Amino acid sequence: MLPAKDSIVLLFWDDITLGAYGSAVLCRRKCDNSEIILKQIPMIDLNASERRLAINEVNVLSMLNHPNIVHYHDSFEESGMLIIEMEYADDGTLQQYLSQANEELDEREILHIFKQIVSALRYIHSYNILHRDLKTANIFLMKDGTVKMGDFGISTVLSDTAKEAKTVLGTPYYISPEMCESKPYDDKSDIWALGCILHEMASLQKTFEGSNLPALVNKIMKGTFSPISSHYSAGLSSLISDMLQKDPKVRPSANEIYYQRLPEIERNFDPNEFEDDQISCMSDSAAGKRKRYINLILTAIAGSLHIFYSSVLYCLNLTNIIMDQCDLPSRKCFIQLAVGSSHVVAISSDRTAYSWGNGCMGQLGHGNLMSYERPTMIENLKGKSIYRACCGNRFSIFLSENGIIMTCGAGNSGCLGHGGWTPYTIPRLIESLLSKDISSISCGNEHVMALTTDGTVFTWGTGSYGQLGLGDEDDR
Repeated sequence: MLPAKDSIVLLFWDDITLGAYGSAVLCRRKCDNSEIILKQIPMIDLNASERRLAINEVNVLSMLNHPNIVHYHDSFEESGMLIIEMEYADDGTLQQYLSQANEELDEREILHIFKQIVSALRYIHSYNILHRDLKTANIFLMKDGTVKMGDFGISTVLSDTAKEAKTVLGTPYYISPEMCESKPYDDKSDIWALGCILHEMASLQKTFEGSNLPALVNKIMKGTFSPISSHYSAGLSSLISDMLQKDPKVRPSANEIYYQRLPEIERNFDPNEFEDDQISCMSDSAAGKRKRYINLILTAIAGSLHIFYSSVLYCLNLTNIIMDQCDLPSRKCFIQLAVGSSHVVAISSDRTAYSWGNGCMGQLGHGNLMSYERPTMIENLKGKSIYRACCGNRFSIFLSENGIIMTCGAGNSGCLGHGGWTPYTIPRLIESLLSKDISSISCGNEHVMALTTDGTVFTWGTGSYGQLGLGDEDDR
């Protein structure tokens, strides 16, 4: 019988698959009627190495929060069984999808799927995480067209001092030449596997195949693979070739693929040219699934593919005790909300910062002392890839994807981190932390904490009650 946890009430369960170390079970929670996956791992039956892999998956998943990564909810132990509670991908895997296709995929459909995979990969690489087992079986599909990366069991986190991994892990069809030779490898090994996935989507067959493992390794080491169909664009073919370069140093990074290579390919297409009759020859089930993706792709504008999600935000009106809907920008998905005593900052999925509320000390970052009733984009942060923010007492802190902190607002408590008490109406870099790679920020009313990727903690602001953790009550 499936172990239970107090917060989970199961209405039904079905075994979905049997993995290497346990089974994945589909459940429905009574509390919210949502479907989830409970991955059951019998720790008592595993050796130390296998237990480390299981614990590693929990550790990695708990670090990640991205729309294209399978969401981790919780984990717990019951009678020697590790239970990992995670999001259920309700439309199968990319491997299953490709195996059901009886004709080549349209290039825009490939781009729609692939761009989301790259988005997830560039996110984990920004945290120095290598997936190490990228393959079509670990790419999960949702019925709304969202693509999710999953199965982080053998992922590894590289430290600042160890930028390469050495353990050979992964699925043979997708391992890179450097892994075949047991050489140290880095994030470019994931790029090789990504190239295999893209080639597989275009050709509907494995990029490298062999009758046995030595034959497969031999083909990988030679780096020769069959070209994709000529009806695909030269840009797509070139991208595959570049990702499958034997020299990892010349392979493009995930950031380069996402921000440069894919937009160049997407600009070649007019979304209005795609007609439904292109899928008429497919089976009903496959055609229905393809059409679902096609309908999402047709929201493309200005020659670039976009999928539009919208967020809804409600605020509690204490006067009338009712929930008022905030006037958020349309067609924006917000991934974080920071609330101060008199102002709010919201971060959208495209890494744009918005603020509203009281601006009397410049805490809104708009370059003035005005107050704003509606969420307004912070122009000075446009293009800075802001992905975290926090709000204190009349000041704001912003963290960019490349680990840079910017602050604005009241400086009287030293919370801006600039070594003085001067207020600023536009976000300003904290110069003393430019050499540090900041991964997380948090603040109280009058003090701030920042965590680096190597685990170092910095604090500043008001030191009352020893809240800075520096052994005294001095302000910094």
